[in-house]
Amino acid sequence: MAEEINVPAYLTLLWVFLIVFVVYIIRLYANPVCFSWHSYIAIFLAYFCSIGLLLIVPLDVSLTVIGRRSYKLNENYEDNSSTLVTIYTCFFLPAAILGGFIMILQEQYLREGHFSVMSRIYATFRTLGMQTVAGIIIGAILFGVLVGEKVVKPDAEALLLTIVLISNTCYLIILMIFMGYGLVAFPIHLWEKGDLRRELSRVEQKAAYRFKTLGEANINMGMAVADVLKTEEALETSSNSALKAAVKVLVKECPQGFSSSTLGKVAIDSNKVITINSLAKLRGRLYYVSNAYMMAQGKVEEAKVNAYKYEDIIRAMGRQDGVRRIQWSFTAESSEAEFMWEVTYKPVLYRVGSVVAVFMSLFSYLGILGTMPNIARVISVYHHAVHNGITSGLGICVFVLFTLLYTTYVAMWSIFQMRIADIMELLPGRKTSPISLSVNARVCAKFAAPLCFFYLGWIFENGIRTGAWTEGADGSTHLTAFARFYQIQVIPVIGDSFNLVFPVIIFGTSALVATNTINRLLVFLKLEKFQFGSEILTDDQLREGRRQLARHKRLMERSARRSSLKARIELARGGGASVVVALPTSVKSLFSPFFCWRIRERDVLEGQKDLELVTVEEEDVLPNNLKGWGERKDSSMRGFRTWQRRYLVTKEPGTLFFYSDAEMEKEMEARLNLHEVITFLHLDGKDNTTVRIELPDTEINLRFQTVEDAAVWALGLDEWKEYASLHQSLALCSTAEQLDLSDLCSFDEESGQNVSELTTFSAQEAVLKSLDTVGPDSAGEVCNRKVLGLAKSHQRLPPPMLVTCSEDLFQRPDPLEGWLEKKQGAIVFQWQRLYCRVLPSTLELACYCSDRIDEKAMTTIDLRHIMSVDKKHEGESIDSSRFHIETQEGDYYLKAMSHEEGERWVNGLLEWRDFALFSVE
Repeated sequence: MAEEINVPAYLTLLWVFLIVFVVYIIRLYANPVCFSWHSYIAIFLAYFCSIGLLLIVPLDVSLTVIGRRSYKLNENYEDNSSTLVTIYTCFFLPAAILGGFIMILQEQYLREGHFSVMSRIYATFRTLGMQTVAGIIIGAILFGVLVGEKVVKPDAEALLLTIVLISNTCYLIILMIFMGYGLVAFPIHLWEKGDLRRELSRVEQKAAYRFKTLGEANINMGMAVADVLKTEEALETSSNSALKAAVKVLVKECPQGFSSSTLGKVAIDSNKVITINSLAKLRGRLYYVSNAYMMAQGKVEEAKVNAYKYEDIIRAMGRQDGVRRIQWSFTAESSEAEFMWEVTYKPVLYRVGSVVAVFMSLFSYLGILGTMPNIARVISVYHHAVHNGITSGLGICVFVLFTLLYTTYVAMWSIFQMRIADIMELLPGRKTSPISLSVNARVCAKFAAPLCFFYLGWIFENGIRTGAWTEGADGSTHLTAFARFYQIQVIPVIGDSFNLVFPVIIFGTSALVATNTINRLLVFLKLEKFQFGSEILTDDQLREGRRQLARHKRLMERSARRSSLKARIELARGGGASVVVALPTSVKSLFSPFFCWRIRERDVLEGQKDLELVTVEEEDVLPNNLKGWGERKDSSMRGFRTWQRRYLVTKEPGTLFFYSDAEMEKEMEARLNLHEVITFLHLDGKDNTTVRIELPDTEINLRFQTVEDAAVWALGLDEWKEYASLHQSLALCSTAEQLDLSDLCSFDEESGQNVSELTTFSAQEAVLKSLDTVGPDSAGEVCNRKVLGLAKSHQRLPPPMLVTCSEDLFQRPDPLEGWLEKKQGAIVFQWQRLYCRVLPSTLELACYCSDRIDEKAMTTIDLRHIMSVDKKHEGESIDSSRFHIETQEGDYYLKAMSHEEGERWVNGLLEWRDFALFSVE
């Protein structure tokens, strides 16, 4: 059996694999809405050349090592080596030109906002001109030194060597830092992924950070759109048709969902005039923030899916019924095999992978150590595996491929652990922006060749060190094709320094990672944005992230149930056709575009055993919570008007609260309903930290620490105003919040055995319409009266199919009464013991001094006005015995005798509140 690998077969498979794989990568990640044809071409070539360069190395090493063993095999060495040198050159030069020049120009071209192709090209070269000229000058100087010292001849090879030296030196230094981090951190990362609860905590922290990032991106997006709309308003009276046409392009490029120009500023130049250049600058900014906003949305979706997945797994691990299945939030219940995979086998596989990675990293360190001067090469396990004289050509190829891929993966994984790596993060489901995918491809193109050079040093095949192992059967030195192409060995000083400096960088970085001091060093060097790992969040930010996760999960669940009801109505109308997209349980992402099926009528009528309806509606997205310190001054105050320090908080359904401290227990002024606000003005000049709130009869000034804080509050309050305008009735009376449609409507093929029924399909559609079109004039009690009236009409549907309505929502909850303590006092707080009971006749919570029936109530709370009932949070723990009732009229702080009693009151009040809302006559 021949020891050599079949070169034509390997290369044929390589070309086919590269084309298919790169097309798959682009298809998986690239957002077709944003991509232009030249972006596709550049990114395809960058990935194709960089991955191809890596995959040629196993073939190269195998052919070279096997070719040294006998005269017969040595005959093909020169031909194979020459072929591979040509292939290396064809891969390296396009990758170097793309990564170092063309893709940088392309990314800047995309950021430029000019309105014609030629003006954008001119602006691109003008922006990058100095950088390009500096690179050319440095390259020319190095080329002159190499030729002047007669290291190389003044030909094309000298030019290639110059490019190699520049790229190899610069990127190897960066690569060593990443390798030093990854060889230590990657095995630890795999081990921690085997701990499901720890992984859930990590995913929640990541989701909280991404919610925070999305909020910032939302603010930036809103401010950019406001500037566009304000500029459009300023040009309404202009006679300049070119400017009007340009601003129309800007308005068209604004994403949907942003319509306020209140906080906008007109795009003017240094002469205070709107010009085509000032509009181009605004367009470039709009493009940048639009991409950032789009990527932030995709990252939040990805984080939500991962968090919900781990929540479901952890919940399944704690099941007390002995059933080994996972009840997924948005798909059907898992099989037992899937439960075992997620709970047992997969964590064990991560732990085993971590152990393997430890040994791989250890062998990598030994290979790095062996490249250093005065250290024997036999210390390298990689060197021994390749040069032991008995390994076949296929064995060498497979070994080099496996170890090189591990090295490559660790390097790329380490890059993505940097906080600055957000600019090149990839989002599946075709949600990645052109700039992110371009930067990612450019990084691959830049690092591919230095990574190959560095890896080949571990097996002593990069040409710097030679010896008996590099000699062929004829006694001559046979270098790998990569070493002949890269030619670093022609400059001994550089080669020796590589073998000393770069290992030191790796070992130093690894030591910093192992001692957990690398981020401290980066902070000390003022390089905070280059830190590794997740951003550190405060307890409040983490708690807010978990709240957002819970809230979005409820919205998605309700949307799925609502879609299920719509599907059933459509099918019951007689269609039996496909009505909605569904995803199978096995799909990792709820948002993947590659796994979609149409629901058949049988799937719906039989309860969708294998499929679950999934649609996500963004109609009810709550604005980001605003909270923090500020100062308030009212124009209606008499006498001396002074600034009063207040802790400001926004809450649903659009209310601004003013507290005396961050504990939020004492309100200082009446809460402000934001839907009553006329406008919010972020003042200029010396008052640029002030936001003016204009009301019909007065105005309120809020002053903040910085200009940025004032801008954030102004834009955030404006969003809350729009939200409040759509929810100015009771937020919890919104029909979409109250109806659990999976319980409300169900199928029953046995006619005549239904307790209550919805009227007809037209009546059902009225219910759905009320769900989808709740507005400022129809929310709350009006909708609930309409739904309740439909539910009580008892008109039959055409047989044989009936849509029944569960009575659970309309049954009176259990009586609720008992002793509680209520916090009293405005300045000195104290707890007052009261006997509290829910009055079914008036739907009120009444509090008495004693438990006598004839006692007059000291306090009454209308159950329909309760906005929330929350348990007391104390840091990371929850005190179930204490709870907070938030109503339209004010807040009430109560304490039960025990944790169990507190749980009973919280759950009971929520049940009575829901019953009260549905019992409106």
